[in-house]
Amino acid sequence: MHSEIDIKFMNLAFKEAEKAKGFVSPNPMVGAVIVKDERVIGRGFHSKSGMPHAEIEALKDCSEDTSGATLYCNLEPCCHSNKQTPPCVPEVIKAGFKRVVICNVDPNPEVSGKGIKALRDSGIEVEVGVLEPEGEKLNEVFFHSILSDTPFIHLKAAQTLDGKIQSFTGDSKWISNESCRKRSHGLRLTYDAILIGRETLNNDNPSLNIRMGVDANGKIPFRVILGDPEKFNWDSYLFREDIEKNIFITTNKIDSLDSLKRKIIEKGQVIENHNLIKSLIELKKLGIQSVLIEGGSKVLSSFLKEGLFNKLTIFQAPKLLGNGEGIFKSTNNLISDSLNLKITNTEVIEGNLMIELRKQCLQE
Repeated sequence: MHSEIDIKFMNLAFKEAEKAKGFVSPNPMVGAVIVKDERVIGRGFHSKSGMPHAEIEALKDCSEDTSGATLYCNLEPCCHSNKQTPPCVPEVIKAGFKRVVICNVDPNPEVSGKGIKALRDSGIEVEVGVLEPEGEKLNEVFFHSILSDTPFIHLKAAQTLDGKIQSFTGDSKWISNESCRKRSHGLRLTYDAILIGRETLNNDNPSLNIRMGVDANGKIPFRVILGDPEKFNWDSYLFREDIEKNIFITTNKIDSLDSLKRKIIEKGQVIENHNLIKSLIELKKLGIQSVLIEGGSKVLSSFLKEGLFNKLTIFQAPKLLGNGEGIFKSTNNLISDSLNLKITNTEVIEGNLMIELRKQCLQE
């Protein structure tokens, strides 16, 4: 059982870490707080890849000597040199800390307990596992990325009370309220890429940028477009602005396109493979650690059927449409054949309901 004081200051480390949400990929979000006599004397966070780590920033911020103080950090301090910044462990040891409190062990094989061992070997008391589940959720993308060949996949949809994400005419603006749509733009900020299918491209002409009052600080996510380029609406916004941020996943060779269309595509990246799992592996090779899926029924159903997702968020509005497309197309005839999910969080957002889900484990 961890002390209330350790929990209090680890929560402060989380708040520091969250300041960099959406900007540190492929690195984790890390915050550090330095405490002496139950007073915070320094704090810091890792702001983006290539910049100093949270522990170093907290040491820079210190208002007094750190000898005998306690360092709170939500991820194990690094101890290897295979990166842009020097290891943190030597600096932590040099600072003279009496105690280091850590939320999560770093899953990176180059760290993975080695930093903790080095601290203990130097005589520092190390406590591990304070708010461990909360820390895993904070860095769920990083933890998945280290252990998987594919990006972290988050499916997102807005639907009516009777489960429709659009009418049969393709109309979907707007199912959820403005506050939910703002929350969706907040989700866009936290992901490396946003994926849609050809029908969403042609029907909605989306910009896939970050708006509605969410401060993107200049960030433009990659836009992944799934489908046959021959059937794209080439007047779409995505082919006019920031086209180098486009990634195309297609079964067709692009050689058959006219020179102008081919030139637009070649300014981005092309994955000539419509097999979903292989395409996701290729996305990871391109440096994409996380993908938010905002496609229509066909795209969402494809990922759901193959189980290629880590998280599903539904914004449900108290509306009944009657006709239209649902989030999941299937030929299942029996309830026992249903795709079982586990609700991990719910929130009422000005009359709409946000539901977060993940795949149901067999033992659950």
